[in-house]
Amino acid sequence: MVGHCREPCSSLVAVVVVLAVVVALGADARAVSPTLVDIKDSKYLPSTVTVAVGTTVRWTNRDEETHTVTFDTERFGSAGLDLNEDYTHTFAKAGVYPYTCDLHPFMQGTIVVN
Repeated sequence: MVGHCREPCSSLVAVVVVLAVVVALGADARAVSPTLVDIKDSKYLPSTVTVAVGTTVRWTNRDEETHTVTFDTERFGSAGLDLNEDYTHTFAKAGVYPYTCDLHPFMQGTIVVN
């Protein structure tokens, strides 16, 4: 009975196409979701984060004091972040990226990129 499938087959094809689009959009949403680091009580929480190459990390200052995100070995970092301000960076290369707060050197964190 090949060639006699009209209504049921076209409905099945439509369902398969819709499911493929939903799955593809879900995968893209996960890929662009940033990894979050809070700045609270003069600490980076979590202090060490491991991410894949291409991941964006977002630091948000939840502290009453101004803080920075300043990388030790690279030429990127934030200006002073006030309460509820954030800074993001996308890590394009594998490596270990230590960072600190320029205003409070005892605050230290590390991003490990695989």
